[in-house]
Amino acid sequence: MQDPLIEIRQALSPERLGAYARGGRGELDALGLYIWNTLLCEAVYPVLHGLEVSLRNALFDAAGAAYHGHGFAQVPCWLDADPPVLLPGERGKVEQAKRRLREKGRPLEPGRVVAELSFGFWTALFDVRYEHGRVLWPRLFKHGLFAGAPRRLRSRHVLSPLLNRVRNLRNRAFHHEPIWHWRDLGEQHALARDLVGWLCPELRGVLEPFDRFERVARGARGRPGDAGAAHRRGDGAGRGRTAGDGPGERRQSMRRPRRPPVSRTAGALGVRS
Repeated sequence: MQDPLIEIRQALSPERLGAYARGGRGELDALGLYIWNTLLCEAVYPVLHGLEVSLRNALFDAAGAAYHGHGFAQVPCWLDADPPVLLPGERGKVEQAKRRLREKGRPLEPGRVVAELSFGFWTALFDVRYEHGRVLWPRLFKHGLFAGAPRRLRSRHVLSPLLNRVRNLRNRAFHHEPIWHWRDLGEQHALARDLVGWLCPELRGVLEPFDRFERVARGARGRPGDAGAAHRRGDGAGRGRTAGDGPGERRQSMRRPRRPPVSRTAGALGVRS
């Protein structure tokens, strides 16, 4: 009978699986680590999804209020303003989005253009370039953007690095890259929750009951319900900050999350570990 590990190695590629075998780990152990990393990526997805969608909509609405009545080229919104609001790099991204919509036979509507633009596009709008001439900053804060953030954090120069930090996590998790070894993974997950809460506390409240990150990050030693109980009590190394706290005010545990034992993977494959 063919060793199932051979088939799995071929399916995932030796190069991809090999990245988890560093440090002298055996192949079975590497596979267990790979599967656990997949579960971690799955666990951070809900909050990252909530942040991406709520950020782009909140920013779009705030800029729309700031540039109400502005002329436009083809799409009736500030993204396609004439004269332009955006700088050349971001205008190019909007033109690409419009071209993709045309190729799909879709109408050039504001909501469709917004959905075509990447998370990186929206975080780029927090760059210092948009503070020059007060193009976006700080004027958008006057239109309710990040209204739930503590006053001392409600500035472009504070929010920009926070959003870029979460964007890096989002890109790695959404593109199936390793995140299991990040010592600050719990802190980044908590930061994403804070950002969602500062944009829309109601959305954070809806997402939290379905957030499995803490339980998954505890690995095999965590028991179902442990993370939720810790969150309700307000204790434990992985608890999230409240929307009134600032990033870094409460130090989270920097210990790397525990990974499941190799025996679980071995059992699934029907082999001895």
